[in-house]
Amino acid sequence: MPPNPRTGGHSDMEIDRGMAGSSGDGLKTYYITKIEELMLTVNDKRQNTRRLQAQRNELNAKVRMLREELQHLQEQCSYVGEVVKPMDKKKVLVKVHPEGKFVVDLDKNIDINDVTPNCRVA
Repeated sequence: MPPNPRTGGHSDMEIDRGMAGSSGDGLKTYYITKIEELMLTVNDKRQNTRRLQAQRNELNAKVRMLREELQHLQEQCSYVGEVVKPMDKKKVLVKVHPEGKFVVDLDKNIDINDVTPNCRVA
């Protein structure tokens, strides 16, 4: 359609575009607010993920500790017996009930005077 000389060269279409520009600002603000809302949602999800990862790490540490404890419980136990008599400064005769008698070395942290007959040792 040729421009109308009475309107100063503006057609009806150009006037409609001017109105669409103001509604375009409305769409722009809508999308900006929508993007901000979605960014907040993403941040919340990231924080939740970090919290869950920390919780997972704590639980994995507990599981690891329990597995180690279970492994220690399944190991062979040490013998518990009674001291029969000291043999010399570093050796002691120990009676273990089902196994018999053994001559064992004293640990360097144990004093020979603390080991008396009928004393329980492990």
